[in-house]
Order: sequence, then C-alpha cells, then structure tokens
Amino acid sequence: MVLELAPFWNAYAKEPARRESLMAEATRALADLIRRERADATVAMWGNGISTFAGGVAAGRPSTVFDVLGIPHLLYWLDAPHWAAGGSAASLFGHPAIAGPMLLHAVNNDGIAEEMTDVLGFGRTVPIAYGVDTRDFRPGPTPADQTEFDVVVSCGPGDPPPTSTELRELESDTPDMAAIRAERARLASEALRPLASGDDDVQVLTLLLGSQVREPHTPMLTRLRAIARVHASLAPACRALLGDPGRWVRATGVIRTVDQSARAFTIAWLSRRCRMAVFGAASGAWPIVATRAGEVPFEQMTEWYARGLAGLNVMRWQDDVGVNLKPLEIGASGRACLCARRAGLGRLLEPGREVIAFDTPDGALQELRALRDSPMRARDIGATARARIERDHTWGARATTLATALAGVRSGRATASETAVR
Repeated sequence: MVLELAPFWNAYAKEPARRESLMAEATRALADLIRRERADATVAMWGNGISTFAGGVAAGRPSTVFDVLGIPHLLYWLDAPHWAAGGSAASLFGHPAIAGPMLLHAVNNDGIAEEMTDVLGFGRTVPIAYGVDTRDFRPGPTPADQTEFDVVVSCGPGDPPPTSTELRELESDTPDMAAIRAERARLASEALRPLASGDDDVQVLTLLLGSQVREPHTPMLTRLRAIARVHASLAPACRALLGDPGRWVRATGVIRTVDQSARAFTIAWLSRRCRMAVFGAASGAWPIVATRAGEVPFEQMTEWYARGLAGLNVMRWQDDVGVNLKPLEIGASGRACLCARRAGLGRLLEPGREVIAFDTPDGALQELRALRDSPMRARDIGATARARIERDHTWGARATTLATALAGVRSGRATASETAVR
C-alpha cells in the first residue's frame, strides 16, 4: 500500500500556523491506517517518514511514531543524510529518536553507514548497493558498431567551477591529475581554517586532508582513527571532532573537495577527443564540447545510453567508497560502462568483463578507443553486465534483502544481512 505524503506537506505549507495540529491529525490517520491494514513494516525515502508525522515517547525516550506504534520503519537514504535535502537532515544528528529500535536506515555504502552510526548518532544502518529497474533501463535496437556517439554521460548538479590549472590541463593529452588534486587540496586547506578551534584541531584536519590526497579510497572514518592511533597526543582532538556531527560533516565535505572536480574535468577532457552526448545538469562553467540534451525524462535515459558505444560514470566524491546508480543504469541498457575506479566497484560488477574501470581521463580514452576498435567487445560487455544485473541487482532483489532486515527489526533480532548487505 502506498500513502502519498505530498498532500500532508501541501497542507502544512498552506496553513503554517496550524502545522502542529495538522501534523497530529495526520499522525492519528497514519496510526489508524497501520492498525487497520495490520502492516508489517513501513518504508519512506530519506527522513520523509519521520519528518511528516509527529513523534512521541516510547520507553521513556523521545521517539518517532513508528517506535510508539512498535512498527518497523525503513528510511532509505538515496542521498546520505550528510547532504540530503540540502543538508536539512542535520537537525536529526544526535537526536535519540533516529536511533529508535524500530528504525532501519539504508544507505549505499559501508563507509557512510559507519559514519551514520558512529558519528551522526543513527541507529541500525545497513549498507546496501543500489538496484535498477530492468524494465525502465533496457537494451535498445542500435548495434554497438552503428551508434551515434562514442560515449554518453548523465550529469547531476554540483560541479565546482574549473581552476586555472584544470583549464590548462584540459589541453594536455596526459593531464597532470596530481597537480589538479594538489591545487584542490590547497583550496580545501584554506576552507578548513574556520573549522579548527585550536592547534590540535588544525593538525588533525591537516593530517586528514593529507590522507585524502594519498588514500582517497579509504573511508574517512578509518583514516581519522588511524591518525588517533599514530598521534596519541591528537586523540582528544579526534574525539572532539567525532563528538560534533555538524563539524564532522562540514570538515569532511571540505576535505573531499580534493576530488570533487574529477567528474567535470574528465567529461570536459574527453569531450574534446571523442563524440560525446551529455544529458542532465551538466555545468555550464566547464568547456564541454558535446551534444547537450539538457534534462531528460527518467524513462528516456536508457534511449540516450543506447545512442552511445559506451556510457561514462565518474562520481563527485561526496563519499569515499561505494558506487552510484549509473553503472547499473548503463549496464541494464546493454552498454559497456566506463567507470572511474571506486572501492567496492568489483562487488557490483566485474571489471574487465561487466564494467571497465579506469584511473585517469587518458586511461578512459585509451579504453574507449579499444572499444571503438572492437565494437563486438563493447557489445559483449554490455550484454554480460545486463545479465549480471538481471540476476543480482534489480530493485526486487534489494527489496527482498531489506524485507529480511525489517523482519529482524520486528522480531528484535539482528540478521546477517543487517550487518553486511551487499
């Protein structure tokens, strides 16, 4: 059963003075619906289920309506709470209600899952990879050797404007990615200064920034804990950072900007050297030489991927490990995905057989040229990826795993899938 939340939001916006009474009325209606339908569990995207309805008290602690009713509730964080809804989820950090025993949080990678539980104060959280609907994303009729574009890219917002170093390196056939990341690190260092309250804070953030340059594929929390072990005198400052969820999110967000421009740079660099199509919110600040389709309806994305020999995916590095939706959407469309290397990619698709991983833009171009020389290999990779996705990575498969985890919440048991869902 689906309960549409938009009418509640519209009512709250229309009569803000009555928001509290309207929310109480909506919560009573929700409780009646759950009891009448004898629901086993509830699910909502992000924190919408707990922000739409009033809470209460359960076992002597502030709780969401789901803990009051004793009904499991899954909060599916398609975007991590660090940056979901423009950062508005920050008001939840550390609140006892988000660690309620009836709540189950799901996010796409174990690095962010650990931050949610150990830093932000969330309760049980399962790391579970995204899925894809293989009816919406499906192979098209165009053969791999007759495509209009070499590569097709889907973009979202959030790319920073290019620096002078990046604009210079766009002209190079072997771009100096180390120089680009060093410049971004210098910019990040300046932005970190207001977040440090003393010399030890400065040292911790400086060391954490340095670790981003050296080992970006290692989870941020793992790196901070290593700093505390190696530099015992800085352990109190490390604990203080972990004890301030808002500062943690702001500081780690700044540190990850070392790699934030990788997506835009790779797209712009490749666009000068191959036939490219871009759809979505591609940044106008970058000199991308491509066919720009603008915003494309969700159901038409697969048609755009089918117009290319391959699809490209580069993440903006909001987190350190795990993979976004695009490799699954590209593979389900029957196209080979060129994906910038990420920790965890191999658990989703097999590099070299079901996806092509690369480390640098010129490495991506080398792989793309190899596909152009062997379009049948491109076809085979796309077909193999499609078969793997149909077997392992549909939303149906994910729902089955999450249903098992929710059953464990209801019974009070921890399940194997709850601790390590892939």
